[in-house]
Amino acid sequence: MSYIKAAVFSNVETLLTYKAPDIGPEMIGCRVIVPLGSKTATGLVIEVSGSADIPDAKIKSIKSFLDDAPVISHELIRLGLWMSRLLSRGPGITFSSMLAPLYSMTSKKNRQADQ
Repeated sequence: MSYIKAAVFSNVETLLTYKAPDIGPEMIGCRVIVPLGSKTATGLVIEVSGSADIPDAKIKSIKSFLDDAPVISHELIRLGLWMSRLLSRGPGITFSSMLAPLYSMTSKKNRQADQ
């Protein structure tokens, strides 16, 4: 079992910890679907670890990975975390803004494929 810290694309002030299948650091920078309260949300994997800093009973499992490869580099993750601290914004909001062009490109590709 692995644990990830994810920046959830919601107004959450900190990184959240989730259980994940055995994965390695190559999944850092990939998007995930995670439970958030009674709903689900998209998040970005920021860290992968073999242990967690909170009790296992409180940790929920991710629902799925959206990507097979990172959509953002380690350098941009460091930049996003720095921007989040500088602007006093939740990391999820910062990374959501940084990845907005990716969603736009995906939408255009889907629309072209439908035509």
